[in-house]
Amino acid sequence: VPAHVAGEAPAGPKTGKVFRFVRTSRGIFPFKDLEREEIQKSAKAEKAESKQIRNEEKFITENDLIPLPFNVNALITLMENCTYYDKCCRQIGKDVTGQGWDITPAEEVIPEDGVETEKGDGTDPETEAQIKTARTFIKNPSLDDLEEIETIMEKCEIDSESIGWASLEVSRNSLGLVNGIFHIPSHTIRIHKSGKKYCQLWGTRKRWFKAFGEAEDIDQDSGEPCGKTSSKKANELIFWNEYFPSSRYYGAPPIYPAVGSIKGMIGIRDYNLSFFENYGVPAAIVTLTGDWDEEGAKNISDFIDNEIKGSNHAHKTLVINPPDGGQITWEPLIAEVKEGHFKLYQLSLRNEILVCYAMPPYRIGINEVGSLSGSTATESSRIYVDSTVNPRKYKTARIITKILQKGLGLNLVEFYWAELDVRDKTEIMDRCVKAFGIGVMNRKQIAEELSIDPPDDENAETFYIASNYVPVADATVGAAASGREPDIAALAAKVDKFILEMESKGGSQNADDHLHNSPADEPLDE
Repeated sequence: VPAHVAGEAPAGPKTGKVFRFVRTSRGIFPFKDLEREEIQKSAKAEKAESKQIRNEEKFITENDLIPLPFNVNALITLMENCTYYDKCCRQIGKDVTGQGWDITPAEEVIPEDGVETEKGDGTDPETEAQIKTARTFIKNPSLDDLEEIETIMEKCEIDSESIGWASLEVSRNSLGLVNGIFHIPSHTIRIHKSGKKYCQLWGTRKRWFKAFGEAEDIDQDSGEPCGKTSSKKANELIFWNEYFPSSRYYGAPPIYPAVGSIKGMIGIRDYNLSFFENYGVPAAIVTLTGDWDEEGAKNISDFIDNEIKGSNHAHKTLVINPPDGGQITWEPLIAEVKEGHFKLYQLSLRNEILVCYAMPPYRIGINEVGSLSGSTATESSRIYVDSTVNPRKYKTARIITKILQKGLGLNLVEFYWAELDVRDKTEIMDRCVKAFGIGVMNRKQIAEELSIDPPDDENAETFYIASNYVPVADATVGAAASGREPDIAALAAKVDKFILEMESKGGSQNADDHLHNSPADEPLDE
């Protein structure tokens, strides 16, 4: 209380510390405490307003990118854990691109300005020069000599078979001509809603590409339009997919309907693996009855958990000395453990995966025999080539041809893959041998049928026929049975000689008698 209020005269101005309080609905609080709390709240609010892109979904939404139609990373994880899924994708990649390639005169010339271009015949100098240039580029398409065209396109094909789409990066030199093509992991690509540009998302990094052939250049970091002379001008990208009705932008792999089968196979694998983890010991209830001390019970439990389980602890034996009146009971929860559970179910799941790719089992190393010890390899191979391999060969060959014609101006040439030969050479050889024996094929034709170098001798085109074949009209019953004709002339000469010998000895009558009663030393067995 001030002194003057208490009745005392003020002693002059006083100096000291001033305290301020604020009355609120919750009471009276020191101003300093409220001010400190407000500063802390403000600091927290400023920290929460970060300018960075916090997640992929926000970036996709803000940049008008199309989200993926399904969880691609989960699909890749399934591929890493399923032998048949992984092998089918890789085998198709090899069958499509691994048989060789060639550059030939174009069947259809793509006009550059709408004016029809006359097709070359492969012998004119211009076509020959374009073929040579195209082959030089295709032999080293990635600039660094580390990846050949087969390897690049095989990776793209594996992407297409495993997730449903593929992408190919294309770079150009200062003259605007294509000077390199590269594979891009397709699960990192997102499509812009315009369809004219793409963004690669890899972790926190982003990189933009424009669609192949688009005139407007974009910045590789922002995706926004930029000048022709910009040092950050984006490369081009070719994108193709397997049609998927649920998405007009992305595709889906052939295995997509059989995802449940893959999960079933992984479940069977893990179930059977647990057998070895427990060394064949089924789940059981171990009961100790009687007067057991806690240490003894704990030792038994530890031995079962740590010393019996696992294949590295095989054949260990537990020896127990129970106390007086004590008993141990082992009651299995599974009555019988059979080797390889779910064999038939696993076979059914495997077949469903192979059906998705029309893959013959023998192409991925499965030797399957029919119910009558026969084989369906020839027919299944034909279906596989016609329905799976050839359409993909055509699609990827057209993509490379487009790069050559539109990117390098080589409009008189086209690229193609060599055909996949899955014929049964043994069956072909048997058929050719039979045709050769009846004069239908010669040795040169057989070599062409087997795709080997033909013989260069003068008789290579001569037709032959087996000597043991005779016309039906000239064959007797004996000839048909024994495979030879009777020698009538030799038989007649032998009879004439015998008659002359008989006449010289005793006249014609004796000869006639001897003719009907042949001596033992001259049998007429013919």
